[in-house]
Amino acid sequence: MNPSSQIYIQTLEHNKTLLETEVAELFPNWTKVLEIHTLLVFETSRVYSMEEIGDLPISFSLGKGSYIGKFSQGALEGALREVKETFATDNIHQWDLTGDDIKMGDRKVRGAVIDTFKDGSDHHVGIRYQVRGDFAPFKGSSPIPGNLKAPGYEYQCLAESFKHFRPLVAHDEIFLDIDGHTGGRTY
Repeated sequence: MNPSSQIYIQTLEHNKTLLETEVAELFPNWTKVLEIHTLLVFETSRVYSMEEIGDLPISFSLGKGSYIGKFSQGALEGALREVKETFATDNIHQWDLTGDDIKMGDRKVRGAVIDTFKDGSDHHVGIRYQVRGDFAPFKGSSPIPGNLKAPGYEYQCLAESFKHFRPLVAHDEIFLDIDGHTGGRTY
């Protein structure tokens, strides 16, 4: 199983448009080929390594990796076996795109992680390189990576606070950024 020229990106529902705008500005030669709820797949002009994908400066991404493909329930087991052998990993994270059924693997692991995204009877499979705990819980957010090309200064400041303080975020939590532009910033 060879690396793919397709990259999957998981985001929050209310950030999809912002993510697409950001990708269009940073990578104008990428083409969106698939969108399922909060999972977007882009065709790229070249094959990226898993480490390169992990380092892509996409602020609105909760997680990203190399997209392997779509499989029926019956074909999923064989596909996962092949991915496990190819990338020498047993670490699998399972996400349900239409509900709350989440089975996360070990977030402390560093290395190859297989992501399966369930959408009804279909399963989408991808592989990514995990730096300890870098993929957010499906219904929430984790530290937002800093990005020098962020959509705005205010977003960059908030992203830096997430990166520095690493809060655990539940789906219904709200973060308020109070900025007086007086030489200081309160979070």
